[in-house]
Amino acid sequence: MNSADLPIDDRLTNMSGPEIKYNIVRALRLDENWRRRVSKITRISKINNHRSVVDIQPLGREWLVISSRAPTYTIRLSLWRLEVSPSSGIINSSCAISFAPGHAYSFGASFEDGDSTALICVLGASTLTGIGRLTIYRINLGGRQSDANFLRAPRVINEWTIDHSGVFYHSEISGSIVAAAIRHASHLNWDYIHQILLFNTKTNVTIRIESPTLTRFDSGRMQFKIYSQHIVIVGAYQERVKVHVRKIPSQLFSDAKVSRILEEHLIPSKDWDSYIVDYETAKIGNLEFFISPEPVYCSILESFTVMVTHSPFSSMERGIISIYRFPIDTNKQGLKFTDWNPLHTFPKPRNVTFEPTCLGKTGRRAVWLSHQWNADVYVLMKASFGDIVAPLQPQGQALPFEPHTCQSLYFEEATGRLFVAVTTGQIYILEF
Repeated sequence: MNSADLPIDDRLTNMSGPEIKYNIVRALRLDENWRRRVSKITRISKINNHRSVVDIQPLGREWLVISSRAPTYTIRLSLWRLEVSPSSGIINSSCAISFAPGHAYSFGASFEDGDSTALICVLGASTLTGIGRLTIYRINLGGRQSDANFLRAPRVINEWTIDHSGVFYHSEISGSIVAAAIRHASHLNWDYIHQILLFNTKTNVTIRIESPTLTRFDSGRMQFKIYSQHIVIVGAYQERVKVHVRKIPSQLFSDAKVSRILEEHLIPSKDWDSYIVDYETAKIGNLEFFISPEPVYCSILESFTVMVTHSPFSSMERGIISIYRFPIDTNKQGLKFTDWNPLHTFPKPRNVTFEPTCLGKTGRRAVWLSHQWNADVYVLMKASFGDIVAPLQPQGQALPFEPHTCQSLYFEEATGRLFVAVTTGQIYILEF
């Protein structure tokens, strides 16, 4: 196994030698546990959130961002502090800050510089005009000293709002760079135009990417990850999965600061600085694709993994799950590959859907909720690709929730933690 395939925190550059050794040993043990047909769940903790959970995302080991639906159907974001009990190892939680962005429907979160500040970007719509709205919050996780418990209370120290006539549908944060995908109707035909908005929180520099290659994706089916000055774009088009690697315009990383947020018509439109490589798979009917939602804290880009599911229209046929790994060399330009073959494939049971699915950041491990429609049976599944695909729950070990109540999943591969939000609002943390 390549060391890059181990479930290791990619912020190891900020750790001391003993910390790095501890994390590598722990990663080897976690990998061994995960490749067993029956994995051992070492601990289960519970977070008593009392609202219906829409989405969840941990920030390191000490924080968790929760998107919840209030009784008024508005979305609230809350930041929870996670503290490990020295005696039991159980994770205790407390809500540190909560706020309600207007007309929000999606969010992303990541550390900005080290562990002291975090960025949360919220996709939504203006309450007045209904047009797309991107709101970015910078949160000081140290905050001010609290008189009550001596814990630092996080606080919002900056807020940016960018309105756009299109619809925001996907976002990504890498360091101080926030990117959001935009879809809006073309005035020339009945098709849609895809754009990517890039924003630097340190300088207010804003760029809109308008590239011919962005039009070659099905409507709303484009996602991406940022690695330093490069971006990996993944999407579906005409029953194929396409992967594009591009270099981000150098203007975005300029030290020159902009005094205010530009209005939409003043945002400069750019193409990519360079085209690194394009990949395209063979045709895959009725496909869904998945990339890891975990933030990227390293700039090393050597490969990228995509999980693809094919579901036949006939309930009597099996589907196929394919794992594609795309090698990347950012020193090269203009490469193109078609009919790229998967690294691993395994059969998908008849009449089964995956809802939801979480792919780990190395692309070797995944968790999903399998729904067998004929029997209406739900099973949490795990995979170590190339080794094992099996039920996540060990036989004889009861879980404090029923799989059919799972509302949202988040798999943090480097820590071996699976966050499970259920319909009653509680969130369970399963540690492997």
